[in-house]
Parts: sequence; C-alpha cells; structure tokens
Amino acid sequence: MGMLMRRLRWLWQAVALVAVCFLTACKLPQHGPRCAFSDAETTVPAGVCLLAAEHYVAHKEWPQSQAQLEAQSARLLKEEENNTDLAPEEKEAWEGFFKQITRLTFHKQGDSLKLRVEFLIDGKKFRRTAVLKPGPDVDAILESSA
Repeated sequence: MGMLMRRLRWLWQAVALVAVCFLTACKLPQHGPRCAFSDAETTVPAGVCLLAAEHYVAHKEWPQSQAQLEAQSARLLKEEENNTDLAPEEKEAWEGFFKQITRLTFHKQGDSLKLRVEFLIDGKKFRRTAVLKPGPDVDAILESSA
C-alpha cells in the first residue's frame, strides 16, 4: 500500500507541476501572444470552424458563404451581449474577426464540409484547411474535425 501511495502522490505532484507551468506561461508578460491558444494563427481557423459548426447545429445544413458565417457570428454576439457584460474590447475584437480573412471557401464532401481559410496577420499570409463532419452538437462537430 505504501508504494502505491507514493506513486499516486508522485503522479499528483507531476500533474500539479504541469498545470502550474502551463498557467504561469499563459500569465507571464510577453511581447507576443501569451498562450498557444491566443495567437491568431490558431484562433482564426478555430473561430471559422466554430461558426460553421454553430451554423450547422442551428440550420441542419452547412454554411455555403462567408455571409452566412457573418450572420451566425452576429447572432452569437447578440446572445453574448444579452447574457453577459461584454467588455468593449471583446466586442470590438469579435466584430473585427472577419477583417483578417482574405478568402474563405466551402466545399461539401459527402456529408462533411471542407473549409479553407486564408488570412493575414501583420502582413503575413496564412492558409488553413479543416474538414468538419456532421454531429448532434457543436462539440461533437469540432471534435470530429480534421
């Protein structure tokens, strides 16, 4: 029993150390993004996938245009404003999300949707592709994405 307890304590300490390192890395003042998930290279494609998944759940069909995603974004922003105190900088960032996108294409592949997003960050062009599969809710769709 003593050996098992020592191993469990060691495992718990290792998990706690990883959590502290992760949180510290996210909180330290830096010149660039503070967390891996706060950089635009990650958040722009993730945001597009989220909006496409939200659209699918709401309409039971994949979006076919950027305008549909912008309409979905506006609905979500309105819901967020009604349910929480949205800070002005958060609202501004939300409203400016699509300004970074230079091209967005939608291709149905069977029941799935292939999204290709091109966007600019500090003058540098990025291109990302994702495939979304239908699901009962947004989480299921995002978890199945490739």
